[in-house]
Amino acid sequence: MRIRCLIGVFAVVLCTSTAFAQDVIHKKDGTKVEAKILSVNEDYVEFKRWNNQQGPTFAISIEKVFKIVYSNGDVDVFNEPVEKPAQQPQTTSSQVTSNDMSDAILLSRIADLEAKAKHINAVGNWVGTISCFAVLGGTIAIGVVNDWGEGATIIVGTLATSAVLLGEISLFNSSENSYKSQADALRNQLKHTAMLSISPSIIKSSTNNTLASGLALTFRF
Repeated sequence: MRIRCLIGVFAVVLCTSTAFAQDVIHKKDGTKVEAKILSVNEDYVEFKRWNNQQGPTFAISIEKVFKIVYSNGDVDVFNEPVEKPAQQPQTTSSQVTSNDMSDAILLSRIADLEAKAKHINAVGNWVGTISCFAVLGGTIAIGVVNDWGEGATIIVGTLATSAVLLGEISLFNSSENSYKSQADALRNQLKHTAMLSISPSIIKSSTNNTLASGLALTFRF
């Protein structure tokens, strides 16, 4: 009986010592490696895998090691584990509502049309000014050469200049107004545009048939 007890105690002690005989490498990424440590230096940790001590020798960079727990209970700590920063939610195209996307496109087109209208206006002013001087100067030169007389030359030059100026104004205004009309039409399609209008109003009382005048406020969105 005593022999059996001694054998049992010996087996438990042997199993316990075997279970804690390995070294454990704790890596910074949270993984563990059961090993037999061969050497530790400033750059690497050399070891053999505990379950294959007759196999090849491995080396791991010291920068990847958090700590080593040796079989005798000693602990060497090298680096604190790096916590991964919480990922910020990214806004993807699928998270943008169709209304917001539509409004953004409309606003971009409106801005483009308004820019074209301003450009047409500026070009029209320059072209009109240059044309007036050119037509007036040319008419005066022709009148002098043909001896129209001072009065006739001025009248013809003024009429010719006015005709050219009116034609150009009509042409450029037509193009400018076309762009502005397109911009206004797109602006009316905006889904999130709030408008506040003030207009005179007259209200008739149903009780004593009196009239009250004032201003009416209208808010639309």
